[in-house]
Amino acid sequence: DNPTIAPLLAGKITAKVAGDLATDTIVIDSGSVTSEVLDSGFNGRVSLADGAIDLNLRAVAASAALPAAVRGVLAERTQLSAALKRDANGDVTANAIRLVSGALTADGQASLADNK
Repeated sequence: DNPTIAPLLAGKITAKVAGDLATDTIVIDSGSVTSEVLDSGFNGRVSLADGAIDLNLRAVAASAALPAAVRGVLAERTQLSAALKRDANGDVTANAIRLVSGALTADGQASLADNK
């Protein structure tokens, strides 16, 4: 139970994935998770050999399903996209993060290395 994401997954949830499974890699040509308030998509690669991940993510959510602390600056719907990478050492980067909701636009990047 996670009260932060629970509203995004309320009601019927549909997940779809198309891709290929090789000996050491999962290639995701297209994937999606949808609910009553969320429409998301992703594609990329996951290495079964070393745990590296390279995913492109996008989501459109009803802002009412997002945490109350941010709703005041958002329009009815919020779009989020990012390129997420995890290397074999477990370091994570999110590049080309973009949030758009009404007149609000935010761009950025984030990283986590050595669990910091």
